[in-house]
Amino acid sequence: MPSVESPNNKNYSKAGKPERQRKASRERAGDPAHKRAVEPKSYTKKSDASNVEFKPSKYVKADNIDCVFEHIPDVCKDQFGSRYIQSKIGTLNDSQKAELFRRIDVYVPELMKDVFGNYVIQKMFEYGTPSQRRMLSSHLQGNMIPLSLQMYGCRVIQTAFVYLDDEERIKLAGEMKNDVIRCSKDQNGNHVIQKIVENVPTAETKFVLDSFRGKSVSLAVHAYGCRVIQRVLIYGERESRGAVMNELMENLNALIQDQFGNYVVQHILDQGTKQERDYILDLVIANFVSFSQHKFASNVVEKCCIQSDAGRKNDIYNQLLVSNGTVQESPLFIMIKDQYANYVVQKLVEISTPQYRGKMIMAIRPLLEQLRRSSSARHLSSIERLVTEN
Repeated sequence: MPSVESPNNKNYSKAGKPERQRKASRERAGDPAHKRAVEPKSYTKKSDASNVEFKPSKYVKADNIDCVFEHIPDVCKDQFGSRYIQSKIGTLNDSQKAELFRRIDVYVPELMKDVFGNYVIQKMFEYGTPSQRRMLSSHLQGNMIPLSLQMYGCRVIQTAFVYLDDEERIKLAGEMKNDVIRCSKDQNGNHVIQKIVENVPTAETKFVLDSFRGKSVSLAVHAYGCRVIQRVLIYGERESRGAVMNELMENLNALIQDQFGNYVVQHILDQGTKQERDYILDLVIANFVSFSQHKFASNVVEKCCIQSDAGRKNDIYNQLLVSNGTVQESPLFIMIKDQYANYVVQKLVEISTPQYRGKMIMAIRPLLEQLRRSSSARHLSSIERLVTEN
């Protein structure tokens, strides 16, 4: 494994924030949707129209699917009309379904990009026959890039990759070969690349990982690219995955401290090989206090505390409980005082064995007394409650 330099503590921000602001900022840090979850989620938004109550509208005046065929494009673009058709597709007989597909065929390109029409097309992929799905797929061919980058079109494509057969999936995925990086960094396109990696046979998605060679780190520190990196590390072909992983490991120190890269590292801790996890754990433990003081790296430290085996946990506790030097120089004092590291201390107490919990509480109590006299940091109240409860 490559050697990694220790982080420079002078570069860390020490600006204090109230506890609520600090928690909110940490949650916002890893995902544009303000979620702290590591696992990226599909962007496909399903419209819950299965139990929709019938409401007459401009184009749907009666609860009868045959009545809407004459106005099919307008019905699909109408909020209530769209929901009505979605609720009926699963109940249509073969003749009615065939008529719906025949009527809607010419309007598919515009409906895929419509705020309400896209839901109808998604439902048609779900309930269509193989031949009907191929008909819908024909409208995607030659348009994969612009649709992938479009807010509603990308949702249709994601659904298509779920319901189409492998032959159609491979054909559509092939159109993305020259635009993998562009789509991976796009707020809509990244979800399409994820679906391709998940649903297309691994042998046919090698082009995705090959596109990442030399660019894995720039993707890992990108708001949307980091999600794709996590997905390919799960589903990617072994050899290409190894090349991506090597690039990430060579830049592990920077990724741990990055706003988005830290989520990739946490993902490796959850899904990586034992060798990969061990390397991360050893690096974090070697830089335990400094990483704990970092806004983003502290997320990784908490994950490592949870995933460390008994031997590594003992190393962590012994590192914090050392009493060399003055109180102000002790690792535990530094961490309790810090706006981010104090959360790591709380996590350590929470997951500790009774033996180490007692030692930690005994060591924390006198430090709190001294901090109360010299600091007004609000986060100390959380530590105080933890000590009181134990």
